[in-house]
Amino acid sequence: MIGICFFTAGATIAVQGRSYKKKELFLAGQRIEQFHDPQRDAEPYWEEVLRRDPGDSAAHTGLGRLDLERARFDSAEQHFLKALDRLMIDRNLLF
Repeated sequence: MIGICFFTAGATIAVQGRSYKKKELFLAGQRIEQFHDPQRDAEPYWEEVLRRDPGDSAAHTGLGRLDLERARFDSAEQHFLKALDRLMIDRNLLF
């Protein structure tokens, strides 16, 4: 699906000269995490999503799970709290 990724100093993720949408980056990170790809890390994908949208709840949740696995508990808590903040705002907009 996404092939080889190149990471530049500006944290832009591009494949074969194409820049990916936020949702595509999230899904690429999710796929890497689900299949435990030893050659890739989901973290740069989700960090790029947060660079584009600092409150993205899905990316914060993914990073929180990675931080839990890596025993970075304070960082995991911060990511989960930021994800909850966005979810609560989104939920309030529905009512």
